[in-house]
Amino acid sequence: MSQVFSAPKAYIEIDSIAAGFIQNLNWTENFQRQSVTGLGSLIEQEAPVVSQRNTFNIGTFFLSLNEKVIKRILNRDATVEEFINSMSLDEFTFSIVVYRKKMTSKDKSVKLITEIDKTGETIVRLRDCVLDSQNWTLAEGGIAMFNATGRYFTPITIK
Repeated sequence: MSQVFSAPKAYIEIDSIAAGFIQNLNWTENFQRQSVTGLGSLIEQEAPVVSQRNTFNIGTFFLSLNEKVIKRILNRDATVEEFINSMSLDEFTFSIVVYRKKMTSKDKSVKLITEIDKTGETIVRLRDCVLDSQNWTLAEGGIAMFNATGRYFTPITIK
């Protein structure tokens, strides 16, 4: 029996570090096409893809800028000069992987799942990610949030 993928079934890692406080993650792949009509033709004849842009957005509950996952996204565990050099010369990429937890053991007598594999099935892998923007929010009656948006350069494939 197939079951819908839901947030409690997800396990997310950023550069192989568990990212347990992510509130939401979304990704988009946009394909830019160029119209080809030709002289004497009013109707578009074809529209080949001429470029692709892949973006992501991560929303997390904020714990600390010293959290390992935040450091992997920000590349900020550095001096100001080191950070500027990294951004302007050859910034490092990171990856985001979403897994579906899988049951590995259950006790039918008490109807409990007794063991799981957190990385049982890979749902999506965003490779070669870089940041475009980051946002930190704290509001009255709320929880501090950290959001990051960026691009990933390797298209998502099923295999």
